[in-house]
Amino acid sequence: MGRGASILPAVDHTAPAILELGLLLLLAALAGKAARSIGLPAVIGYLLVGVLVSPFTPGYVANRDQLSILADVGVVLLLFEVGIEINPLRLAREGRRLLLLAPLQVAVTWILSAAACVA
Repeated sequence: MGRGASILPAVDHTAPAILELGLLLLLAALAGKAARSIGLPAVIGYLLVGVLVSPFTPGYVANRDQLSILADVGVVLLLFEVGIEINPLRLAREGRRLLLLAPLQVAVTWILSAAACVA
């Protein structure tokens, strides 16, 4: 056999993973479009699909390594989406207020999280 025959088993092994990844991305895109159609940010649709296919959802069993890679890609896409939505002019106008509120939000979140862990 030729050199290409030795590659085919690897393709057969990775094809289901690539198909699953493609289907998950398609579901996320459709959910994002549906969320926008009802007036919500597309990120809500993406998050909903993420929750539905998480390892903690009964009925869906996925390879945790593949989900970890998909989660990393999802974080990058989420940050990209947030970057697209941010208006730099508005951010500059609200700069002083943000410098006060952001550390306050971090402190309150930290205190509430610590209290929940202790309880």
